Amino acid sequence: MDHIRLLIENDGNSIDRMIGILKYFDRCHKEDPRFDSFWFKNMSTLKSLRKTDRNGVSKTDTISKLAIAAGKAHKDFHQEVVRAIEKIKEHESIKTPNK
Repeated sequence: MDHIRLLIENDGNSIDRMIGILKYFDRCHKEDPRFDSFWFKNMSTLKSLRKTDRNGVSKTDTISKLAIAAGKAHKDFHQEVVRAIEKIKEHESIKTPNK
């Protein structure tokens, strides 16, 4: 869990972005042929998401672009990500008392 926290707090990734990436990887894990599983197969840990390539581009930037393109191309994937984000936000609003 510490790597997820660091990806969000230190690296500036939004929770929404991380959900999109994780849902993208979920589709790769399920061997959905519409999703390029290269990164899924080559990412061994959450820590590896924090790395950059030789051009200084973060792995999260690269994979996020794939997830965004998949969301545009596949309505079912887009809806899955939106539902997951809404569920997290709903959970946060229940967990956090009003001030």
